[in-house]
Amino acid sequence: NPDQLRPSQLKESKFAAMGGGGPPRRGEAPVMGLKSSKNFIVANAVEVILAAPKKPQDTTKKFLHKEDYGKVPKYLTHIKRDI
Repeated sequence: NPDQLRPSQLKESKFAAMGGGGPPRRGEAPVMGLKSSKNFIVANAVEVILAAPKKPQDTTKKFLHKEDYGKVPKYLTHIKRDI
């Protein structure tokens, strides 16, 4: 809640402690040639293999527990009456 914050908490930023210094200046050249040694394919495969299996959701309807189970549908009774 912003009303409960102290003035010192409003001025501090989480990112200021990281030393990022904010966005780059207008004349500042971007850092080129940064490469990661991380193999993302292997890292993703390891993460998926070690993850706990998802529990299946029981979304199947239980037709035996419906209130009209075993009864003749209304539209069939109308057709039978017309015949």
